[in-house]
Amino acid sequence: MDHDTHATVLFGLEGLAVTAVRRDEAGLRQVEVVTADDTARVCPGCGVRATRVKQTVVTRPRDLAHGGGRVQVLWRKRRWFCDQPGCRRKSFTEQVGQVPARARTTARLRRQARGRRRRPRTGRTRPSRPHPGAARIGPDRPSERGTKRRTTIARPRRGTVPKLFAGVVAPGGRTPCAGSTSGAGSTGVAITANRRDRRAVVALAAA
Repeated sequence: MDHDTHATVLFGLEGLAVTAVRRDEAGLRQVEVVTADDTARVCPGCGVRATRVKQTVVTRPRDLAHGGGRVQVLWRKRRWFCDQPGCRRKSFTEQVGQVPARARTTARLRRQARGRRRRPRTGRTRPSRPHPGAARIGPDRPSERGTKRRTTIARPRRGTVPKLFAGVVAPGGRTPCAGSTSGAGSTGVAITANRRDRRAVVALAAA
């Protein structure tokens, strides 16, 4: 079978030689190749070179794109008999380094696919989110749900003097203390906390 030397060099698939290039009815380029490596007829079981052909088969391993478009490879290869008595392989099919046995893609196509997976991604990067357990302090810092945190003041117990009024003397010489919302406490000064709108309202009233 005649080989196209120029097409073989241009195609560059080691171990295979180009015999013809054509387009099918859909316009897809088809490259017909045959085995050009003489070691492909060596039995992988015993290492003896085979001399008797069993049959010829055609496989279609996927390969790189050429000329900006997809190319279909048609490899016409032979299946050999192994006549060695002690060999368990009675027959085998030709294989080359670029297309090992039972491979559906060429080695150079697999290398390209691995290189694309390892290539770092470029472009916009997503901002890192804070850890859910990180503390956010301050009334203007947004919370996890997008709302604003509010600073709350604990309601003092009845009859105690809050730290807010430490050293403060109400009219009449009385010290303010925590009282009820309806009126003054025992000291005559009431401190109320309105829970309705979640805000601390401190009121100082004279008895």
